[in-house]
Amino acid sequence: MGQFVNPTQIYWGEDIQKRLQQFQYKKVMIVCDGFLLESSQFRKYLEVLEKTNTLELFSEIVPDPPLEKVMLGAKNYLKFLPEVVIAIGGGSALDTAKAICYFSQHIKEQEKIPFIAVPTTSGTGSEVTGVAVVTDLEKGMKYPIVSSEIIPNEAWLDVEFVKSCPKQVIAHSGLDVLTHALEALVAQQATSFTDSLAIQAIGMVFDYLVKTYQDKNDVESFIKMQEASCLAGMAFQQAGLGICHAISHQLGGLYHLPHGLLNSLLLPKVIQLNSQDTVAFDKYTRCTKQLGLANQSDNQEETLQRLLQKIADLILALECDTSLEKLGINKKNLIENLPLIIERTQADFTFSGNPLKPKVEELIEIVLTIK
Repeated sequence: MGQFVNPTQIYWGEDIQKRLQQFQYKKVMIVCDGFLLESSQFRKYLEVLEKTNTLELFSEIVPDPPLEKVMLGAKNYLKFLPEVVIAIGGGSALDTAKAICYFSQHIKEQEKIPFIAVPTTSGTGSEVTGVAVVTDLEKGMKYPIVSSEIIPNEAWLDVEFVKSCPKQVIAHSGLDVLTHALEALVAQQATSFTDSLAIQAIGMVFDYLVKTYQDKNDVESFIKMQEASCLAGMAFQQAGLGICHAISHQLGGLYHLPHGLLNSLLLPKVIQLNSQDTVAFDKYTRCTKQLGLANQSDNQEETLQRLLQKIADLILALECDTSLEKLGINKKNLIENLPLIIERTQADFTFSGNPLKPKVEELIEIVLTIK
């Protein structure tokens, strides 16, 4: 029996701060990126909440959330015992907040409390998913928390936050959206419902990502990228992901590189491999034609090449580093780590969602795609 569930209520628009009025005389824990403390939009949130609520602020957020920071946040949570948690930030902040809630509520044997996610990047889709990834720095390994318990009750898409993102963050997070959507499109649990979300997200990334990268004043494009990120998150929450994420999780854990950038560098080779599966091949090509990226008269192979070229053109337009040297990865070290990378890739929670099971030598070839 199939099922499609989206438990998160999604809000967007100019009046989004009105949602803050629902909290009266509550103990509210805010988990946020540290740099937001100086943000005028963040201060507006605080001004509203401070009037009638008691606040606890946790802002020790770093990329690839380490377990140490999560447990520090959990310590604060257990001391304060909030009635509401509001997470404001990029993927690392949202993942940190999810992990804090998950561990704290299990330690306290407490039922889930209202959890609000306010993304400040258009990338992870974390505001609508039950997934958080934390990092063991000592082992250089990422661990997932996959649970319906950490799906946010509400997602607030406040464009005032994403407009202030650095250009590089806009680029890398947007490429993550594209990867989420293209992996969800062909994932094992994909359905007509998730396909529609994924295809819409793919088209929006191609239409609007470069515009947000080039023009901070293009509010409409920022809004569309927020929506694309959310749609892609809803798609992969239901459909799953695949080996692109399985590999990038390992490379990110070892080399501490931007997740979205790694995904985009691996994605073309993953698409080529997955096209050996006839269903995946058909989905890639039908999606490409549906979005007007290929002519209806093009055969499937020509259509696939147009999709791959579109991805390559996007990465070029976003001025992303694509070489090992520029990324700071030593090729000799990468080769030495290949057995560990492949072993961890095969154990990653996203691996089984791939439309086909790749051979070890195929995984190695994909890793070495980054030249």
